Formats: sequence, C-alpha cells, structure tokens
Amino acid sequence: MPQASIDSVIKRVQTRVEERADPYLRFAQDVHEGLSHQPRTLPSEYLYDERGSILFDEICRQPEYYLTRTEAAILEQFGSEIANLCGDCTVVELGAGTSVKSPLILRPLLTTQDRARYIALDVSESALRQGQQHIKSELPDVESYMLCGQYMDGFTLRSYLERVLYVLLGSTLGNFDQQELTDFFRGAAARCQPGDHFLLGVDLHKERGVLEDAYNDQAGVTAAFTCNLFERLGREVAPSFDPSVVRHVAFYAEAQRRIEIYGEFQETTRIELPLVGHSHVVEAGERVRTEISRKFELEVLGPQLAQLGFATKRVFVDKNQYFGLLLLVRSDDAGTARLI
Repeated sequence: MPQASIDSVIKRVQTRVEERADPYLRFAQDVHEGLSHQPRTLPSEYLYDERGSILFDEICRQPEYYLTRTEAAILEQFGSEIANLCGDCTVVELGAGTSVKSPLILRPLLTTQDRARYIALDVSESALRQGQQHIKSELPDVESYMLCGQYMDGFTLRSYLERVLYVLLGSTLGNFDQQELTDFFRGAAARCQPGDHFLLGVDLHKERGVLEDAYNDQAGVTAAFTCNLFERLGREVAPSFDPSVVRHVAFYAEAQRRIEIYGEFQETTRIELPLVGHSHVVEAGERVRTEISRKFELEVLGPQLAQLGFATKRVFVDKNQYFGLLLLVRSDDAGTARLI
C-alpha cells in the first residue's frame, strides 16, 4: 500500500476512535461499573496515562522485574529466525508503549524484505510519540506509524494491508482473564487472514518469591504505578477523592496462577463520581483490584489458542524457562510446534 494510502487509512481509523464517547465520561462509567461489583475493580487500561507510562518504563528497568530483559534476550537471540518464518509482512504492535523492544523485531525484518512497515498502537498518545521518535532514530529505513486506541482497533487495519505480523509483548496477555482472552483471540481470528502471524509474549509459572518480588520492587516504582491510577481517578473524575488513603498490595494467587494487584484503602472513603451521578463507599481495609498478571503453562495455553483459531508455529523460551514467546499463525494447519 502506498504511504499516502496507509496514512489516510490510519487517519480514518483514528477519527473513528476519537468519535467515541467522551473519555472522561467513559472513565467515570468504567469506575462506577467496576466499583459496583465484587470484587471491586478498576480497568487496568487506565494505569497508562502519561505519568503511568513513564512509571511503567521505569518498572521495566528495576532489577526485580525480570520480564522485560528476559523477553528482550529471547528476541535478540531468535529475531532472525522469527523474521524468516514470518516473511514479508507489516508489523502491527498492540500495546506498543514506547516501542523499546520493537527494533529487536524490525531490524531482522529489514534483512529479509525490501522494506519494513511498523504500526504502533497504544492507549497512551505520549508513549506512542516517544516510541515514534525512538524508531525513527534507531531505524530510519522503517516506515513507522502510530494509532492511539484499543487493541481491536489494530485489527480494523487488516483489510487494507497484505500479510501482517501482530505483536503483543510484555506478557500483556496476562492482564486478561480467561473470558477476555477468549473474546480477544476470537475477535482477532475473525479479522486475520490465513498466513498472518501473531507474536505473543507470555510470562510462565514459577516460584512465588521471584514473582512477588517483581511486583513489589524495593524502589517502590510499582507501588507508585498503582497509586498513580487513584491519583488519576481523583484528578479526572472524582474531584473530592483523596488518593493518599490508598496503598499498593501485590501477591501471587497460586491456585489462579496469577499476580493480583490492589489499592488497599487505609480509611473508609466515599468516591463521588459527578459525571455519572453515583458514589461508592469503600471501607477501611477494603481492596480495589487494579490489575491481574496471569502466569501461563505452555502445554495448556497452546491448545487453548488452537481452539481459538491460532496454531503455534514455534515456541521460544529462555534458559530458565521464565518467559516464552509464541509465534502463532492464523491457519488450519501450522504443523507441530517446536520448543527452542
């Protein structure tokens, strides 16, 4: 597709995204819905405002947070093989953030095809802009674009592109509960074409201590990340709310194979949401869940994804088997997966 054409397509999709409900109203509605249920929750997407995105990048640099450096090492080792397996394609990265690891995918692609095209999608426009600068500085030969929106917005581009490699890194899949995972891959499969690839990063089940340390770093960056969501809540949709009453709590729920992250209220608090005309009382000691991070077992996840339309073509893991990269293909028959 010529550059002018893809520019116009992305602009049309971006316009449709921006025409959705007022973002503050949607935030207030989502908060009301989450606080109305048990357990009380807040959608994890709201963690990623401008400050939240900066804090998350800092989390990724903490010594306890093995996920980012382990995934990057796998990409460094197997990037050329991934590029050869995918062939000529456009890379669409979902939840791209600041595109820190993206060159590890794009650089090998430049050696296998005449050009590389990259579309970064994220809910944070500030993170996307920083990522665009990073890609243009590191890889000026890559055609790079950005789209601010939800994951599924990336799939609306599919009909305008030829072969696509969708990318979802950082164990973002772990933020989905089982129903969300099912809905996501069913929706993706419905929009993808046979031969499209999907590169999926997943954190693997391991000993509790390693996991809990990763989400309770000594520098307190993850705690600040959690508390920033409640600061955003007070700043944007609950003006009388005092976020200082909330503290970060994270632990591994082994039976559910997931880290659970909460804001725990230190005193009874009323959260007024004037945009939707509702309020909620959260009792002292009560926890509001902000995020889950599921930890997967490859022998379970692979068959699940196959039932949802994506066969596993290759699996790449680190020497400690802490983290896995799955190269999936939208095809009825991708052959037998090989563990590397």
